This record gives sequence, structure tokens and C-alpha cells, in this order.
Amino acid sequence: MILSRNKKKTIVLTLATLILSPFFIAGSASIGLSVVYGQIPFGNGLPAGAVGLFGGKLISYVQCTCSGGHVMIVGPPRANRVKVLPGYTRIYPYGQVKGIGQWQLGVVSPPTPCLVNAFLFCVPVPHNGDVMVVGTSGEIEQPRDPIVDTTPGGSGTCDPLSSGPCTPENLADKCDWNANDASQVCNVESGGVADRGSSVDVVADNGACGSGGGLPFSTGLFQVNLRVHKIGGLDCPSAFTGSFKWSGGQVVSNTVTIVDCPLYRKCVAAANDPALNIAKACELYGGRGRNWADWLVTANKCNLPTSGSIAPNTSNTSDTPIGNPHQDADNSFDYNDGIEAQVAHASPELRDFLNCMVDRVPADVGRISSISDSLIVSGSRTFQQCSGGGCAHTSGSCHYGGASCVGSSYAVDFGDQENHSFLRDAALACNPEAFVLFEGNHSHISIGQSAGCGCN
Repeated sequence: MILSRNKKKTIVLTLATLILSPFFIAGSASIGLSVVYGQIPFGNGLPAGAVGLFGGKLISYVQCTCSGGHVMIVGPPRANRVKVLPGYTRIYPYGQVKGIGQWQLGVVSPPTPCLVNAFLFCVPVPHNGDVMVVGTSGEIEQPRDPIVDTTPGGSGTCDPLSSGPCTPENLADKCDWNANDASQVCNVESGGVADRGSSVDVVADNGACGSGGGLPFSTGLFQVNLRVHKIGGLDCPSAFTGSFKWSGGQVVSNTVTIVDCPLYRKCVAAANDPALNIAKACELYGGRGRNWADWLVTANKCNLPTSGSIAPNTSNTSDTPIGNPHQDADNSFDYNDGIEAQVAHASPELRDFLNCMVDRVPADVGRISSISDSLIVSGSRTFQQCSGGGCAHTSGSCHYGGASCVGSSYAVDFGDQENHSFLRDAALACNPEAFVLFEGNHSHISIGQSAGCGCN
């Protein structure tokens, strides 16, 4: 029995009639699939060696750059994450196994490794089986590049780009940075592809947002980490929970999951917008004191500055050298009303850091507006609760201990933002790896990354 309306688009798949046809026809009817598949019997079950099946639209894919083949991330109704292997996988018409938005239907055998380049190493990409046979639809419904492209972010070269949004010419007026350096970072991180997602920084939940797995949390030209950074006015860190640790060229632990899929999709779209991504990169670059510490591996690869590169600050008229005590220091900071009680929540590292800073700013500079959270002071919330969201700062904030140090603060906000230049210089003199960010109505300063807390 042939179910396709158009005989030219009829494809015959050697698939298990009893198992596959009922669920796929039902799914097709409910979703309105334009190309409906017919049946070709395999008998009354899966082929020999098969351990599972999949059926749904292709959401994205990851190229196995070290081992060959690619992993398809297939959405519902039968979501899965499976590897297409040349020479092994039998591909039926229309052969759109990399066609984003195409329907995929097939069966899998036990998985063999998919390895991708990650800087100087090859790392495994998890999947649930090697595709034995697969058939696809023949019309791309929403043509676009995959969320996770064929070359993982971080594997590009240190050459400035000659085309696209990350050429030195385009970046020159976007930020107060060396445009050639910025172009090199962009090339290494994404190859200049605006919507390239990381194949390493991916959520651990294989069923996240109905994707079958592999969704990136770092994406875009400069691979903005959405677990850590807001972008486009969106509170992206609150879309995630869990932690991610990388050491020795490999992922050593990953419990990252998505808890707000609509927000996650908006954040990915924002990070894949070239203008927003470049603006965020500029913000992070400036927050580090005009260096590339937020892209440490890439900076080391390309021999770019990661500390000690603070440009002369024309807005600071003080003649005091950076790093030396200020002659007019009064050895104390002021506090907004009710904030001094939060001092007890400062980590030992933050206390030492502030004791260093206070000697390096003029008198009357430095009015602390936040260390932790007034809700914690009042006893109405705990650090753990605030770290999950719903308090004054974003979920996972350094004010609550970030990803790995929940229970004390590793960040401070100053409400006298008009003194940002003094505060910035003092902070970077006390800790060159400090993160400093001017947020309009306050200056945010964090030592979370240098303390190993996984936050800025």
C-alpha cells in the first residue's frame, strides 16, 4: 500500500512495518507531514542487530571530525540522537540526513564512538546508536544552517577573517580593542559563522527541549556562554541548572540541564545575532580590563593578552600608579542602607580582595550596594534557594557562590558608578583576573572565576 499522493515523491523504506509504520503514520497525521511514507516489510520486527529506532525532524547535527560520520539530533515524536556512518548506514531517498527540518525515520544498532576536535584533543560526543537504515523527506521546510555545525567552535585558526561580520574592518568600530586580535578570536571560536554552536559546551540532558540531546549552551561568533552571561536583555543563566567542568582537555563532569526551553531558544537566537554577540564580546573584553581572559584557551593559542593589558584611563585624573595604595585612601567603604549586614556573607577570598581594594581608591570612593542578598539576610531565603533564581541577582550568580561555591559571596556591587574607573583599576591591581562590568546604575566586580566558582 502506497500512502504518498505524489508518486514521484514516494519512497520505499526497508523498515519494520509492525513497529515503525503505526507510530509514524499517527505522528504524521497529527503534525501534518507533507510527505507520507509507505511500507516495505522487514518481517514482523526489527532487523538483526537493531536495538532502537527514531522518527522526527532533524534539529541539528554534529560532525564527527576525528572519527568520521555525523550525529543527528532528531526531534519528536520519536526523538533520539544517532550517528550516520558512511559505509555502514544505508540511506534511502531523499538522502537528506543533514537537512535541517527534514523528517528522518530509521533504526539503529549499538553505538560506536563519535569523536570531534576540541582544540588539541578529540573528545567524544554522546549518542544512542549507529544508524543502520534511514529514509528522509524531500523538501526542506525551513532551510537554515544547523545549530551545531560541522566544525566545532574552538577549532578555527588564528588568522584574521577576510569576510563576514568578524573581519577586522567590521570589528574596528564596534569596540575599543585591537580589531585584528578580535578577528582572530572570532575565527578560532566560530570560524566567523554567526549561528555556530559548540559541540563541547552542550547540555547533559539528551531529551532537553525535545531535541534528542546535544543542545549547546555556548554559541555565536564569540561563543557566548549562556549559562553565565545575559544577552539581549535576557536572563539566560536562569534557563539552566547544573554544573560543567573542563580539565586537561576534556569534560570531567557535566550536569547541565535546561529548565526553561522558551527562554533557552530566545537566548540562542540572541547570541546568534552578530550585533548582539559582538557587543557582548566587547562587554566581556572590557570587563576583564581590555584583555581576552574570557577566551583563555584561544588567547593562549593565538598569543593574545589575558592580563596586564589595561589601557591608560583618560577619565581617571589621579596620578597614583595602578597597584599602589592611594595617598588619599581612608581605609573604609560606605554602604547603601541595610547592606552592611551582608558583609558577613563575603567569602574569605572576597574579604581579602576588598581589603586590598580599599587601600587603592581615594577617600569617599566605593559605596557598596550589594554583596549577597537582603532576602538571605532577613532569613526568608537561603543561598541555595537564591542560587536557583527568584532573588535580587540572577540564578548561579557569584553573589551566591556561582556554580561551585554556593554559600558565600564572591562578588560585590558598587552603587557609586560615577567612580567606576577608580574601582576598576583598584580591582584589577588586586586581582588581574577579576571581572569588572559597568552595568549603568552600578559597577559589578567578581572574583568567582579566579576562585574556581564558575561564575562572573
